[in-house]
Amino acid sequence: ESTIDLVFASGNTLAPLVMRCSTTFGHTSLHKMIEVELDLLMARNIPVSQLLFWETDWEEFKKKVDRELGRWNWIKEVDNTTTPMELDLLTEELMHEVSRVLNNSVEKSKPSKFSKRWWTRD
Repeated sequence: ESTIDLVFASGNTLAPLVMRCSTTFGHTSLHKMIEVELDLLMARNIPVSQLLFWETDWEEFKKKVDRELGRWNWIKEVDNTTTPMELDLLTEELMHEVSRVLNNSVEKSKPSKFSKRWWTRD
């Protein structure tokens, strides 16, 4: 008794990706393996660094923000804004300064290219 192995690939799915298809003898002479080579581009896991907020010295961070914003008289500029567009530009500058301090002050994770995200529902 023998079993026939069939491989199906419709014209709209895998068939256009088949580069080579062949059969070879397997572990016994009664079995032939079907070997199919596909032209697939695999996406790589590109690790993304995360900011480690729980390790941040928030008192030191506050001092750095105060020092950086102290160099810039932004409160006076807020008082002198006359249009929503000026206020938006000022807000962008403020966020840029705070983000710069944040990126320079908060340590970043060093993920491996083999790491996977995980979380719990708790």
